[in-house]
Amino acid sequence: MENLSEAALKASLTNDKLETTREIAERFYDDHDKCVRSCIEDGVKNLTGDFWIMTSFYKDSMIPTYNVMRIKGRACKACPTPTWSQNVARYIRIKDELEWLWSIPSLEACQYYQKNKNYIPPNEYCLLQYVLDFHSGALDLVCANENKEI
Repeated sequence: MENLSEAALKASLTNDKLETTREIAERFYDDHDKCVRSCIEDGVKNLTGDFWIMTSFYKDSMIPTYNVMRIKGRACKACPTPTWSQNVARYIRIKDELEWLWSIPSLEACQYYQKNKNYIPPNEYCLLQYVLDFHSGALDLVCANENKEI
């Protein structure tokens, strides 16, 4: 099965269109889920105790003329510092459970959410709250608390 980036490149080279935006989103979420599962497997194998999963999104610089997004992730011994285009979750080993801590969109999306916070639809309030918490420094406190720095 090809991933989202491969499908986008193939479609652009053959002039085939992906069927729907929903199809693109489903491929993107599938890629993200695979990345998270891979990070969990890596963390269980190489780290002790609880650990954190960080995934981030970036534009592929190898294909500059297309808007190809890539996902990279890793398991971390400590909670990573909040930044743009980042998702962070804590893996609780004893429960075999993933606890979501935050999801921060790109710089541009954060700026949009901040400027238009009164117009954000209700289904995006959770993301808006992450953006506001990131901007206010509240997520830095969450990070410090996770790392037992405070």
